Amino acid sequence: MESFDLLHRKWIERALELLQPARSRTSLLLYKEPPFLGVSLEENVFLVLLLFRKKQKETMIEGKKLLSQLLAFQNKDTRARDFGSFPVDITEFPQCNDRTLGARLAFFLEIIVKDFGLVLGKELSEKIAEANQLLFSYIKRNWEEVSWGEVERLYVELLLPELERKSCNFLPDPSSLGKMVAATDYFPDYPLKKKLLEQAVLFWDEKSHKYCGPACGLYQQGVQPVCTLLDCWMGLHVKH
Repeated sequence: MESFDLLHRKWIERALELLQPARSRTSLLLYKEPPFLGVSLEENVFLVLLLFRKKQKETMIEGKKLLSQLLAFQNKDTRARDFGSFPVDITEFPQCNDRTLGARLAFFLEIIVKDFGLVLGKELSEKIAEANQLLFSYIKRNWEEVSWGEVERLYVELLLPELERKSCNFLPDPSSLGKMVAATDYFPDYPLKKKLLEQAVLFWDEKSHKYCGPACGLYQQGVQPVCTLLDCWMGLHVKH
C-alpha cells in the first residue's frame, strides 16, 4: 500500500496537471471554467497553496510570483466600504461583493505563512502581514452585520479569538464539517476543538468509513458518494 505522503504528492501533481489548461501563460493566473472569462481570487489562492505544497524550487517561485500578483487586488481605498477586502473575481476590482470572502482568504494566507514562512522572503512576508492586518480590520468592522457561514465563523474565531461568537443553528454537512476539523489542526489550542471533533465522530460510521449525518450537501459521483475532506481527515485520524 502506498504511503500517505506518496498519495498526497500524487494528488497535488494531478491537481496541478488538471488546472494547467485553464492557466494564463503570461500572468500564471487560473481562469474559471470555459469560456475562461473570469478569474476567481479564492481559487487562485488555493492554486498558490498547491504550488507551495509541491515543494519544488520552480513551483515555489511560481507560487510566490502568483501570490504577489493576487495581493495587489486588495482594496486599499480608505474611503470605500470594502476597504481591506478582496473581489470575488479580479475583473470586479475594486468592488468586493462577498463580505465573508475575507475570512477565507485570511485563513489560507495564515496557513501559507505557517507552513512556508521560511521560503517566502522578507518582502512577500511583509505584504502578507499587511494584507491580513487590513483583512482583520475589515472583518472586525463587519462582524456584527454579516451573516457568516459556519466555516467562515470558525476561521474568524481561530484568527481573531477576541471576537464573540454569533449564535446560530448549524446543521452540519460533510463538506463544512471537513473544512472545520481540518482547520483546527493548525490551531491545537482552540478551546472548542474537542467539542467539534466529538460532533464529527458522531456523524461518522466506523464500519463503512463514511459520513452518516443529515443528508445535507451530499453529492454523487456515479453510484458512489463524492469523497469529502471529512472522509479524508477522519480516515487518517480515527482509529478503526
